[in-house]
Amino acid sequence: MRKYWHVLAVLVLLAALSGCGMIFDLLGDLDDGDDDDFVPAITADQYEDDSQYTTDLSVGGSQLRTLHDSVDVDWVRIYLTENSTYQLETYSAGNGRDVDTVIMVHEDSSPSPPTYLDESHATWYDDDDGDGTYSYIQLTANYTGYHWVRIRGYSGGTGEYWITLY
Repeated sequence: MRKYWHVLAVLVLLAALSGCGMIFDLLGDLDDGDDDDFVPAITADQYEDDSQYTTDLSVGGSQLRTLHDSVDVDWVRIYLTENSTYQLETYSAGNGRDVDTVIMVHEDSSPSPPTYLDESHATWYDDDDGDGTYSYIQLTANYTGYHWVRIRGYSGGTGEYWITLY
């Protein structure tokens, strides 16, 4: 194993420089020869950078999302009808990369996400009313129009999740 240390150092450096998105245990693979030591890193999803731009989530729709680092926040815009009741839920992506989500719904019809980020400005807020550490909100819209949903990881948690509006 000692004769491979320099090869390992070069491979780790190349992987870091290439941004290959994989965290791996080369020593384990050199020891046993299989690929079971490779663990995919959590990377940005197709909606990034959604702190500046976002996509709409329609009633009945779902999106697979990623909180890829401890400061990542996802914004989703939803269109609601006054006096109608909706459920907004996050749940496991089913791939072992679960994240404890916190969701907030802001009554703000502006064309871009609100600049305030704390829970005190949210009309609806939830941490763990969903399955396990996921979030669930049942809400009745106070006006017809767009609303902003902010999703973050509890204590900076990272991982993948589904969000659904129904």
